[in-house]
Amino acid sequence: MSIDFDSSRFLIFRVFQGPWTRIVQSTHSVASSHQEFAQRIEAEVERPLRDFTVRNQEWAGMKNLELNMASVAKAVDSAEGKVEKLKNRGPKAKAHQVAEAASTASNALAEWDSQAPFVFEKFQAADESRVNQLRDVLTTWQTLEVDQSQRSMQSAESTLNIILDISTEDEIRGFANKATIGKQRIERERSRTASSGATTGMPSSTPSIVTDDSVSVQSSGSGGGSGGGSYKGSSRLNQIFGIATC
Repeated sequence: MSIDFDSSRFLIFRVFQGPWTRIVQSTHSVASSHQEFAQRIEAEVERPLRDFTVRNQEWAGMKNLELNMASVAKAVDSAEGKVEKLKNRGPKAKAHQVAEAASTASNALAEWDSQAPFVFEKFQAADESRVNQLRDVLTTWQTLEVDQSQRSMQSAESTLNIILDISTEDEIRGFANKATIGKQRIERERSRTASSGATTGMPSSTPSIVTDDSVSVQSSGSGGGSGGGSYKGSSRLNQIFGIATC
């Protein structure tokens, strides 16, 4: 079940209008910042790592140097192997074969000694450039990460400050003003009418009973004949209660 949230109805509470707008803006800002962060990671971190073996001259030339040194090392091993075989044959080995094998081995070793220092220096330079490249790329990565974190923190702090400024009293006051708009004058007029009636001393619609000691019930003279009883002071009661006499 999906809930359809109408933000316009929610924002009828005016104290949330500013914070909600700021939250939406902050969300867009964070999304744009992450997009920029991803693009810079690709351009300044991933691509340099992928292209290092092609763009770096020392590293690009290592393959040829490695092949050359492998060839020289193989020649040295082959020459030394022949010398060892001839030595193992002892007196049976021919002198010119021994001399030729020794000369070949000597030349191979000389070739190795002449090229090896230069090749190993190239290897060292290429390895140093590789380490430096990796260090620079990681530094760039973390710098971008710090910049991204600072932008997100600044946006969050700004939004938080606006949210902390929300006042419940202001919302209640605003709601009350909106609910009573157009009714304030009527309420005041009614209250004024009620107060004016109280101050002018207008009589209440409910009659009050007045007790007078002069009003008494008396019976007729002697023996109480039929229809002989009468109330003295009946005119007084009629005046009080407003009853019409027959």
